[in-house]
Amino acid sequence: MKKKSMFSVMCKTVMVLMTMFSLSFSNQIGVKAWDSSVPHEFTRVKNIRYPEWWARKVPGLKGWSTYSTMYNGKWAYCLESSKTTPPNGQYAADVIENNEAVRKLMYYGFGGPGATGEFAPGYDLKAAICPNDSYLTNDDVKYLLTHIFLSGAYSGDWNGFSESGFNAAFGGTYGTNIMNICRRIVALPEPSYTKFKSSDMSAIKDNGRIAELQARCSYEANEQKTSVVTLEGNVNATINIPLSNNVTIHINGNAVQTGGTATVHGGDSFYFTAPLIGVEDMDLTDVAGVGCEKFTALAIKTGSGSNQTEGTWDWDPDGVKLYTQIKWIHGTEIQISKSDNFGENVANAGFELKQWNKNSNTFERFASLNYDAQNQVYKSGMLQHTDTNEGKFRIEETVPDGYSESSRYIKEFSLYDAEERKVFNAQMEGQEVTVKFSPMLMDRHNILFEVSGVPEAVTLVKFPTWSAAGDQDDIQWVELSKDSDGVWRAWKQMPEDGEYYIHAYYNTASQENKVSFTTSYTPEAPVMNAVNNRIMGKVSVVKSDEETGKKLRGAVYNITAKNDILSPQGTVINKAGDLAGTLTTDENGYGELNGLHLGQYILSEVKPPDGYHTGKDIEFNLTAENNSADIVSSELNVTDRPNRFKIKKVDKDTGEALKDAKFEIYDATADKTAGSLVSNKNGEAELSRLKPSLYYICEVKAPEGYKLNETKYYFEIDSLGNASVSDMNGTENSGAFFIDENGDLTVTVKNEINLWNLRLVKKNDAGKTLEDAEFTLYSDKDCTDPIGKGTTDKEGRVNFDRIVAGEYYLLEIKAPAGYRKIEAPLKVSLRSEDGKFSFYINDEAVKTDDENNSLTVENGLYTGSMTVINRRGSLLPGTGSSMMLIVTGAGVCICLYIIKKKGRKKIMKINLRKIGTAALACILSLSSAAAVSVYNGSGDIFSKVSAAQQGHITINAHTGDNGKVQSLAGKKFNVYKVFDALNGDGMESINYTINPLYVQALKNATKKDSEYAIIDYIQSMNNNLVTNDVNHNQKNETVYSDFRYFVESLRNEIVRLGNKPTQIVTVP
Repeated sequence: MKKKSMFSVMCKTVMVLMTMFSLSFSNQIGVKAWDSSVPHEFTRVKNIRYPEWWARKVPGLKGWSTYSTMYNGKWAYCLESSKTTPPNGQYAADVIENNEAVRKLMYYGFGGPGATGEFAPGYDLKAAICPNDSYLTNDDVKYLLTHIFLSGAYSGDWNGFSESGFNAAFGGTYGTNIMNICRRIVALPEPSYTKFKSSDMSAIKDNGRIAELQARCSYEANEQKTSVVTLEGNVNATINIPLSNNVTIHINGNAVQTGGTATVHGGDSFYFTAPLIGVEDMDLTDVAGVGCEKFTALAIKTGSGSNQTEGTWDWDPDGVKLYTQIKWIHGTEIQISKSDNFGENVANAGFELKQWNKNSNTFERFASLNYDAQNQVYKSGMLQHTDTNEGKFRIEETVPDGYSESSRYIKEFSLYDAEERKVFNAQMEGQEVTVKFSPMLMDRHNILFEVSGVPEAVTLVKFPTWSAAGDQDDIQWVELSKDSDGVWRAWKQMPEDGEYYIHAYYNTASQENKVSFTTSYTPEAPVMNAVNNRIMGKVSVVKSDEETGKKLRGAVYNITAKNDILSPQGTVINKAGDLAGTLTTDENGYGELNGLHLGQYILSEVKPPDGYHTGKDIEFNLTAENNSADIVSSELNVTDRPNRFKIKKVDKDTGEALKDAKFEIYDATADKTAGSLVSNKNGEAELSRLKPSLYYICEVKAPEGYKLNETKYYFEIDSLGNASVSDMNGTENSGAFFIDENGDLTVTVKNEINLWNLRLVKKNDAGKTLEDAEFTLYSDKDCTDPIGKGTTDKEGRVNFDRIVAGEYYLLEIKAPAGYRKIEAPLKVSLRSEDGKFSFYINDEAVKTDDENNSLTVENGLYTGSMTVINRRGSLLPGTGSSMMLIVTGAGVCICLYIIKKKGRKKIMKINLRKIGTAALACILSLSSAAAVSVYNGSGDIFSKVSAAQQGHITINAHTGDNGKVQSLAGKKFNVYKVFDALNGDGMESINYTINPLYVQALKNATKKDSEYAIIDYIQSMNNNLVTNDVNHNQKNETVYSDFRYFVESLRNEIVRLGNKPTQIVTVP
C-alpha cells in the first residue's frame, strides 16, 4: 500500500488483542507440501482509495489508498500495509505455519473459499461502512477491510485504523462495529479439511492425515477388531481402502464387505475385523479419493525490505493424501518374572516351553526361554496361534540350587488367557470385595475386569473408564456381568498406551450409582509371575542342667551369622556378626527358630535360666544337599552350668579354715531369706543356682572360740548368672570377694579369736613356786575394771581361762608371806602379726626359746603361760652387789647402781659420757679394802689394785668426737655408799638400809620423807624388769633416763651438803 499520510495514533489495544488471537489459535500443520522455492505471478489489480467519509472524520487518512493484488490466480492482501506494495513480478511464497488468525481471515474473508458473514457473496458491506462513497464498489470495501484485518493480524500494522479512534471520530460504536467483524471471523473454526478422527487417540497421527490401526483380540468372538475411525469432511469427500480377502470393513456399524476395495464418505465411521489367525497386515496406504484438499495460507516473499509482505492462500496439493495402516495380531511374547518368596529376582532359573499338538494330544517341546538381564524377565520369543497348537502352551521350570523343588513353576495356558496384573480390595455395601485387572496374553490392551465377593444386594456393577489422554472424551461405561461362580466380569479394550482412569459404581434395589472406588491402570505387557521358595533352615535347642539333666526353661539365645549369609542369588542377607533371630526355651527346655537362611551361624546364650551361667557359643551349619527339602534343621542339645556361691571361713590372722560357722543368705531384692549355710571341716559352705538378685550373707553363729562376724557381705547375681560385688559393701570388706573365671563368687569371711587362756606361775628368785599370791586381771591400764581374780595354788599356778581376746593388765594384789608384792601391773596380750599369734608381756613378745614364758594351744584355744618372780630387792633399778655406790670423777657424769651380793662377783657395765670433753674408758673394782685393776681402752691391764671379791664396777669411757680415747691415768673418783643391801636367808629377799651420811641428800633429791617411800620412788624409775635371776647380767638404765637425772640431782645435793665420799679411788 502506498501511504500519503500517517494516522498519528494507532490503537494498541486492538493490536494486542489481534496478536493474542493469532497466538491462541495457532496450530502447526505437519505436512508442508507447498514448494516455497517455486515463484508465481504477482500483479497489481486496482488502486482502491480509502472512503472519503473516513478522510472527513479522520483528517490523517485523507488521500490514503491501497492496491488490490492477485497471486497465482487468487486474491492477495497487504500484510505490512504501511510499506509499499511490491511491483508486478514472479515471487515465491512461504507457508504461514503458526498464525491461525491469518488463516481464518484469508479463508473466511473477501476472496477466500469460505467467505462468510459480511464478506459472503450478496452481503452489502459498503452500505454499512461508507454508503455515500460512489467511487467504491461493495467488493472494494470488502477487500479494503480484509486487507486492514490481515495486516493487523500478521504484523500489527492497522494501516490507520483505530477502534477507539474511529469511535471518537465518528461517535458511538462505529470503530467497534468494524472491529467486531474481525473478531467474529477469528472466532470461527479453523478452516476444515478431510481427516481421520478416533476415540483411540493412539490411532490418529499427523493431525488426522494418518490412521494407524492396531487390531485388538476378541477371543470370545473368535476374531480381531480395530478401533472405530471417523472420516471428517464434507459428504463429497471420499477415501478408498483396499482389503485383504479375509478382512471385513464395518461402516456405520454394518458389515459392508470382505475383501476388495471399500469406499468411505466424509462423515462415515468404520472399523475392520479379521480372523485370529492367517491375516496379513495392511501397510501404510494412501486411501484419499476426492475432496480431500487442505487450505494453506501463504506469505509472498518480495525480496525487498521497503516492499511489504503480501499474503494469499492456496489449496495444498498434498492435502488430498490420507493414509491408512492396519496391524493385525499375529502372536505374542510370553514374559516370566522370576522371583523368590522374599522378592529377590532369580536370574538362573531354566524354563522349557512346550506347545500343544492336537494331533498327538500332548504338549511337545518347543523352545527355551531366554533371560533378559536388563528387564529381569525370561522371554519366549513370538508365540503364534496355529491350527495345530490351538494357541495352547505349557511352561516347565528347572529349579535352581537353593530353592525347593516343591515350588517349581509349571503352568499351562492359552494365548487368550488373562494374566493377573493388578489386584486390590475395595468396599461394596460395607463388604470387602476383591478387584482384579488382567490383560490378555495375546493382547495387552484387552483387559479383563473382575470383582469377587460382591454382596447379593448389588444388582449392577459398572466401571466408567477413560484415558488420561482423552480427558473423558473417550469415556466408556463398562458393565460387568455376574458369572455362575459369583464373580462379576467384563472385557475392556484400552487402546491407548498411557494411563486410564477407572471409577466403580454399583446399583442396589434401592439406590443407583453408588461409588465403590476410583483407581487407574496402564496397559502393559502381561507378565507371568513365577515364585520359588528358598530352602530355609531351622535350629532347635534342648536345654538341660549339666549336672542333673533337668530340662531348663527361660534360656534365651541369639543366633548370629558366623559368615556373611547369602541368598541363592549371592545377595548378602546377614553380614557376619548380624543377629539373625532369637529363641527362648519352654518348660521342656525346648526352643526353636525358623526362617533361617542357609549358611553358618553361631548360637549364643544371652540370658541363661535363673541360677545358671551362660553356656559356650555353638556353631552350626544349615546346608541343603539337593532341592528336595523345604526346610533343613539343626538340632542342638545344650547344657548350662549352675552358678555357685561359696563361703570360705577362716581365722582372720592365721587363715586357718574354720568349721561350724553358720550363715544366712538374704535376698535383698525380694526381702526374704534365700537359704542358710554351715561351713564344713574345710571352712567351706556352698550354694548353687541363685537367681538374679541382690544378696548379702551374714554370720549368725561363729565357730567355737571366735567372735561373731556381723559384717554383711553384699553381692549381685546378674542375668547371665555371673556374680559381682555390690557397691553397698564397706571398705572393711575389701579383699573378701573373689570371682573366678566362670563368674562364680567366693566370699572369705574372717573371724577374730574371741577367747584365750592366761596361765600364771608364781616363783621366787630361786625358782621356788609360791602359794597364796593373789592376782586380779583388769581390762584397763588404770586397773579399774576387773574381769577376774585368782590365788596361786601349791604349784604357784593361777588360771584365767576363756577370756576374750584383747589386752589385759595383771596386778598382784597380795604377795606371798615374806615377799614384797609387785606394785606395777603386768601388761599381757595375745596379738597377731603377719598371720601369726604371739604372747606379749609388757609389749615384748615371748620368744619361742623363753624358758619361763610360752604360747601354746589347748583344746583349740591359745594359752599364754608366764612366770612371775617375787624378789624384794629386785624392785630397784639394776642388780649386782651388796651396796649402792655413787661414783664421781672430775667432769664426769654420775651413775648410781645397786650391786647385789650373791656369793660371787657380779660385773655390771656403766656407760659414762664426759661433759664437754672426750670420753674415757676404765675398769674400777671396789670393796671396803679396794683393789683396783685399771685397763686401757683396748682392755689391756696396765696396773692392779688388790681388793676383796665382793663386787665389780666397770666404767667405760666413749671415744671422743675426734676419734681418740682419753686416758684415765691420774683421775680420781669419789665413791658414795648410799645404801647397805644384805641378802636374806636362802637368798629369798633383800633388805635395804640408807647410809645415815646421805639421808638428807636422798630426801632432798626424792622429796620423800621415809626410807620406804625413798626406795619406792627410786623403784618407780626402773624401766627394765629383772629377768632370770641375780646370776645373770641385767639390762641397765640409759644415760638419758629419769634414773640418770635423779643420780645427778643426788650428787648435787651431796656436794651442796658437803657430805664426804665413802672412798676415793685414784687411777694410777
